[in-house]
Amino acid sequence: MYKILYRQQPIDRINGYSKRYREYYEERFTDTGIFSESILRDMYVTQSLDRRDELFTLIEEKLMIDNIFGRTQDNTLGIPWRQKMLYISWEDTDDTRIITDLIIR
Repeated sequence: MYKILYRQQPIDRINGYSKRYREYYEERFTDTGIFSESILRDMYVTQSLDRRDELFTLIEEKLMIDNIFGRTQDNTLGIPWRQKMLYISWEDTDDTRIITDLIIR
């Protein structure tokens, strides 16, 4: 089993996705007149954090094993996730996989 490390760019992409998700719903549920808009905003903040954690967990589960299953080519893997595709690139060094790039489409 490999230890998973991340370069800054993939971390920024995951955090950016989570932030945009949260901001989208915060904006939609601000000054709507709905009595429960603060509850809805809080729910989407929690969901954005859950999605961020889910992305990290999914990447680590797929890439920590020795034999990676799926569509791989040249240390790049496409993983379906919530009607999106994650494209992950990595480098192997001894017992460590370093995630070098991540694209969420």
